[in-house]
Order: sequence, then structure tokens, then C-alpha cells
Amino acid sequence: MDTQSELESEGSDDDEPAKKRKKKRHEIEHDLTANLHNRTPQSSADFERLLLSSPNSSFLWIQFMSFQLQLSEIEKARETGRRAIQTINFREEQERLNVWIALLNLENSYGTEQTLDAVFKEASRANDSKTVHLRLASILEDTQKVEVGHPPLSAQIASKQFSGNRGTVSKDLQEI
Repeated sequence: MDTQSELESEGSDDDEPAKKRKKKRHEIEHDLTANLHNRTPQSSADFERLLLSSPNSSFLWIQFMSFQLQLSEIEKARETGRRAIQTINFREEQERLNVWIALLNLENSYGTEQTLDAVFKEASRANDSKTVHLRLASILEDTQKVEVGHPPLSAQIASKQFSGNRGTVSKDLQEI
């Protein structure tokens, strides 16, 4: 009987440290999640956790795209941008526009003229066309690709598709 009572007491001792380890592990997991709001995400999983809590934040989506570009994952950055546009609520027009502009920047830097043109046309349909045109003109000017020009953009500005004249368009560009 003494051995049985010893076994029972040993069994309860084994359960106690296991409970402590489980509790401590839970505290560590909780602390890691809490720290995500105070530090920059370090992995795709970190970004995914943050995006679950703030799916309409273009800031987070664009940071995630940038993170993937730092890892030379250009295609994943494109997919993330597309996913952001699908995920962000349609009422959040400015947030969606921010992601479109990020996609235009991505295609301008890493894509071809054809991919830039395709994203540009899609962004123009999904947002205020004048705003997208002006932002693309600003992007091209900033990257000094204006000399090469973007044929649809320069043709539309030259043909005065938008209300006002070229001076107004230039003024609008300066405001951006």
C-alpha cells in the first residue's frame, strides 16, 4: 500500500508541473500576440495576425507588400495587393485607392509596361479616373520615366479628357 500511495503522490506531482508549463506557454503566446502592436511584424504570420484584426487597413497591407518585396517575392507582393483590394470593404474608398497606388508603384518598379498599363486601366475603372491618372503621372515623374511617357496617360491628358486644361492638370499634379 505504501508504494501505491507513493505512486499516487508522484502522479499528482507530475500533473502540477505540466499545468505550470502549459500556463506559462499560454502566457508566452499571449505576450507574443500583444507585442505585435508595439513592434514591426517580422514574418508573414505576424502580418496575417495583424490583418485579421484590421482587415481594412491599407497601411498594414502595403507594409506586408513591402515586406514581401524585401524578400524578393514580387509575385507574392502582387497577390497580397490583389487580396487587399478584395478584402478591404468597398466603402473604404481611400484605403482601396492607397493599395491601387501601391500596386502602380510596384508595377512601375518591378513590372513591364504591359503590367503597369493593365493595373492602371483596372485602377482607373475601380476608382476616380482623374485621381488615378494624376497619381500615375506623379509616379512616372518621380521615377523620371516621364520622358519615356505612358502613352495612354499622355494621350488622355493631351486630349483634355478631363475637365479643365493642361494648366489645371499640372496644378493638380503639384497638389499631390
